[in-house]
Amino acid sequence: MQNCKDAQSELESARLNGQRRDGSAKPGGQSRISVVIEDFSFLWFTLSMNTGIMSILMHQSPYQFHGLGVLSTIMFIFNLVLFSAMFLIGLTASTAHWGGAFFLVAYVGWWIGTAVMVTVAVLVIVIVGKTNIINSDTLTPAMVLPFVGTATNAVVGALIVSQSSHVNARLAIPVIITSYILAGSGFFAATMIYAAYFVKLMNTGLPSPEKTPGLMLLIGPSGQSAAAAQLLGNASQKFFGAYDRGTFFQATAGNTLATVGVLLGLMFVGLGLLFAAFAIYVIVETAFKRQHKYSLIWWSTIFPLATINTAWIEFAKDLDSSTFRVLATIFLLLLLVDYFINWAFTLRDIYMGKLLSGRRAGDAASGRPKEH
Repeated sequence: MQNCKDAQSELESARLNGQRRDGSAKPGGQSRISVVIEDFSFLWFTLSMNTGIMSILMHQSPYQFHGLGVLSTIMFIFNLVLFSAMFLIGLTASTAHWGGAFFLVAYVGWWIGTAVMVTVAVLVIVIVGKTNIINSDTLTPAMVLPFVGTATNAVVGALIVSQSSHVNARLAIPVIITSYILAGSGFFAATMIYAAYFVKLMNTGLPSPEKTPGLMLLIGPSGQSAAAAQLLGNASQKFFGAYDRGTFFQATAGNTLATVGVLLGLMFVGLGLLFAAFAIYVIVETAFKRQHKYSLIWWSTIFPLATINTAWIEFAKDLDSSTFRVLATIFLLLLLVDYFINWAFTLRDIYMGKLLSGRRAGDAASGRPKEH
């Protein structure tokens, strides 16, 4: 009983003195809200990004059961809440089928998002070229993210025109053509980064153990481009015949693009699986050496693999393949496990004061010595 009282007294003393559970004091005696805002980084948006992709995969899964649609809707609503909360915090820190109205919002929003994403991608290239912020020795897999974004916009564009019942060929064709351009710029820009990152691996070796989960980001451009090629091919097949202009916008060209989309998808997925095997090997090897330490970087293991799963789902539809349906289901289950494990560790570290406590998450050394 005396020990319990002593423990309670110690906890109360720590609270009054502004201490965290790990024994270190809150910086400068700040309030909890101030500390959370100060410690917030854009890594937290990966939680929202992964929640969103999980809701999409649950909705698109080839094997549906009663209630899965409800669960995917709940996950989607949770993602909106999560994103809104993080957007407000970030703003403070830095200073299905749709109805006609909803389609119009999605359509206009897509064009705005495309302009923003292209601007970001161009600015990244300009900044890298004009400054010393990053070079071949400090390059990280996160460099592919702006180009994953352009490929993602291509996927979203294809889904908007294909899934909405309030769209015609005149509205769909500009989105399809622009999406093909986005997918091409995203994939081929990413291939240049792949080459540069390979040079980085030869010069400085693998990233530090804390940053090995980030290797999964290399999968993103290939997986998302595979899904974009298939979805845009299907959209072309749906609308080219109705548009019926010139020699390209014809039903025969649409059918050809749908077929080529599957072929390109298989090739892009092959590259993605190569990077997946590489990343998993490094992560498992590091685990056997007991060098892992949890940080928000572990959230980056979800979205890249989810892009591969999006491709599996499209292969299952286009090829009417039970093999790809099973693969899509297995990946979905594994990603759900990964998702909830990440939430468990994140909530644990928030409770223990390791996250949102005045110390930026994910800070680690830039690399580790090469093994000879």
